[in-house]
Amino acid sequence: MSYLYKKSELIMLIITMKVLKIDKLQLNSSYIKRGTLFAFYFFFLKKLYV
Repeated sequence: MSYLYKKSELIMLIITMKVLKIDKLQLNSSYIKRGTLFAFYFFFLKKLYV
C-alpha cells in the first residue's frame, strides 16, 4: 500500500507539473487555477487513502 501510494503520488506530481507548465505558457496570472488544482489533487488523495 505504501508503494502504491508513492507511485500514485508521483503520477499526480508529474501531471501537476505538466499542467503548471501549460498554465505558465497560457496564462500569466494562473495562481487561482493552481490553487484549485492542488486542492483537487489533495482531496482526491485523501479520499483515496483515508
